[in-house]
Amino acid sequence: MKLEGSLDAFSLQDVFQLLSLTKKSGGLHLANGQAVGVVYFDDGAITGSVSDASQQALARRLIGVGACDDAALRRAVERACVEPVGVARALVESGGADPEVVREHALEQTVDSVFDLLRWPEGDFSLAVGEPNPDDVGIAVPAEKVVAEANARREAWEAVSRVIPSPDVVLVMPVVITEEPGVGRDEWALLALVDGRRTVGELVEVSGAGTFGVVSKLAQMVQRGLLALADDEATDHVTLVHRRHLLLAPLEPEPAPSPAPASQPPSDGASAGADSAGSAHRSPVPRPDPAPRTELAAAAATLAIPLVGGAHAPQEVVPARHEPFLPRRPVSHPESPPAEQPVSIPAADSGRRAAVPAMPPPGVRTGVPAGYPTAATGTMGAPATAPSTEPTIEPDPSLNRSLLLRLIAGVRGL
Repeated sequence: MKLEGSLDAFSLQDVFQLLSLTKKSGGLHLANGQAVGVVYFDDGAITGSVSDASQQALARRLIGVGACDDAALRRAVERACVEPVGVARALVESGGADPEVVREHALEQTVDSVFDLLRWPEGDFSLAVGEPNPDDVGIAVPAEKVVAEANARREAWEAVSRVIPSPDVVLVMPVVITEEPGVGRDEWALLALVDGRRTVGELVEVSGAGTFGVVSKLAQMVQRGLLALADDEATDHVTLVHRRHLLLAPLEPEPAPSPAPASQPPSDGASAGADSAGSAHRSPVPRPDPAPRTELAAAAATLAIPLVGGAHAPQEVVPARHEPFLPRRPVSHPESPPAEQPVSIPAADSGRRAAVPAMPPPGVRTGVPAGYPTAATGTMGAPATAPSTEPTIEPDPSLNRSLLLRLIAGVRGL
């Protein structure tokens, strides 16, 4: 027997009742434009249902609650690609998911999908007799019970739709709430997905928990103040706090500006060139008034202290010429000879010629060797500042030059 028709002539509840009474087995396919749903029957009982046959609805729900890991899911998908079996059934048979958890979510998925199908205003249906359920995980629910649960959700949907009127609504989390939040595990999983950008429809798709289950939980959290509908004209909390902080400005001093890093000020020519070159790209920066710095500049010039930030004043460079900086030579003795004094020669030495050291030529400066005492000071002489090839013997300043010359001449005449 071939069973097909239009939902305009037969309601979906009547079709379910007929299949339950006749204990039919197979897949009841429903189409509403691009949407296609399937309800699977086994001996008149419902074993599973999806409102969008293009998706693995039960597998998405299991992923959303974390019922399987990546390795088990990968193996189940590989098997479903080559065999006529669903991912959820492959997870149960391979031990990748807890069978009790899978059956619990399979029952919830069945009721949610029938709830969606009952809200279709029009469509067509046809029964594929004997078609097995690829995600048969061991549940069999009477059609009357499934329809009764779906109708109860349809009545509750009217109150939910008044809180969240459209799947395009965006929800946000308020910063301030009026009461202590009491959040369950399912509600917390939805709160973690609310980011102020995702729509309610996207939250339903990401969570995989079904339209009624997700939207009803979101509506309850909105009524408790844990969530709020985003309003384009409403001011966000951070902007509101900043605006109210500005009202406290007359009572709070402004924070001190951070010191600018010290840098060498550009010259007048460089500043003029930079200002003319960048005037088309930036606004001129106001310069401080130089008038208050007049007295400070005068004092700095008097003390020879460079004034930070002022114009550069050239200073006298020492030495003025580029030549080696050498210390002056110390004067050994004055040029004027001391007064003449008589020279006494011992009698023992009067019969022989006295050995008199040769006098240096005029104009040649001589000195005492370093490390020897001088007759004038009786102290150690300073070391020579530079090596010289000229004689460095200095005459005794206590001798009279003219007297010494006469003495030499007298010795020669002997």
